[in-house]
Amino acid sequence: MPIDQAIRTVMQARGVKMPELLGRLGRRDRSTIYRLLNGDTQDTKVSTLLDLCAALGVSPNDLLGLAGLWGEGGRSGDPLDMRLRKVFAAVQGLPAPYKVVAVTQIERLAGTWQEVAEGTLGQGTEP
Repeated sequence: MPIDQAIRTVMQARGVKMPELLGRLGRRDRSTIYRLLNGDTQDTKVSTLLDLCAALGVSPNDLLGLAGLWGEGGRSGDPLDMRLRKVFAAVQGLPAPYKVVAVTQIERLAGTWQEVAEGTLGQGTEP
């Protein structure tokens, strides 16, 4: 997908509207952002992409991967996968006791869904 579409996909996944994005970008030239998002430029500056990534809370690898410009076979650029990575990063930043609770809950949830997928939910467990 083109870079403008990838940016819009991330904006939608993050719930970021254009005015909010422009506000997060601060003094960055708005016409540059509009040209980029309208597909009027295909060769933007790295600094512009880095500023956009910071404003959207997404890594350059993820944004460029979503656009098919980087990292084939690497991490998924799917917006839901990006959200998962952001949540996992937040869990990693928690104090140890909270991290233990969060990881335990994630493991239980993942185990439950694995049982659902295998059709074994509730089998072999005592009430």
